[in-house]
Amino acid sequence: GRQLLKEQQIAEALQEFQLAMGLDPEKAEHHSALNDVWRLKNAQQTFLDAKNMEGLGRFDEALTLYESA
Repeated sequence: GRQLLKEQQIAEALQEFQLAMGLDPEKAEHHSALNDVWRLKNAQQTFLDAKNMEGLGRFDEALTLYESA
């Protein structure tokens, strides 16, 4: 999972970490890894939203989104 995350293969990393959680749900490392994946996934979506706002000429909104991505 970590290697997939390094390679920006977010969906695949998410699947691997979810599988790991199913096998050993008490392991803190799995919770941390899932958190990392969700944060990266959210950041990517925020970046795409910012690009869309920029394309629409809504620069103030785009800047706010870029800063939070």
